[in-house]
Amino acid sequence: MLNKKTITLLLKFGIAFFAFFFLTKQLTDKSTLINFNNSSFISQIYSFWYIIILVSFMMFVNWILEALKWRFLIKKIENISILSSLRAVFSGITVSAFTPNRIGEYGGRVFCLEKADRMQGVLITIIGSMSQLLTTVVFGLIGIGLIPICFPDFSYNIFLTYIPYKFLLLLIVI
Repeated sequence: MLNKKTITLLLKFGIAFFAFFFLTKQLTDKSTLINFNNSSFISQIYSFWYIIILVSFMMFVNWILEALKWRFLIKKIENISILSSLRAVFSGITVSAFTPNRIGEYGGRVFCLEKADRMQGVLITIIGSMSQLLTTVVFGLIGIGLIPICFPDFSYNIFLTYIPYKFLLLLIVI
């Protein structure tokens, strides 16, 4: 009979294998290789190097903030270090790469928990993601509501041409 550590190790190897397989399949897909223009790609990199550096930096900042958020959420059931939290975020991203609708992110993060109940970890992760989504929706609705006040020309030119703004706002809120 397999013990808990062996099962966890086998799951981690399986996830790493599927992630490697998925990346290899995506990179060697014939349809993308036929349409790929190497010289155009390199010239685009040289033209927009500063944007690539900025996006890479912001991606790193996003991962750090996500790790801090997950560490804050999970500390109620287990104290983990920032490095473990960052590893959990990367595990979640890796698992979610080959699961539908990124559903594997919730389960992928709890692989890094040592002592805590993993089902509680999944539920805490789901609650954290839902609260982040709710915050995004609320502040987005506030932003949409402020469009006519802050940008009166924009709202009349774009919104009122096709759909009345108040109707659009009501539709979004519903």
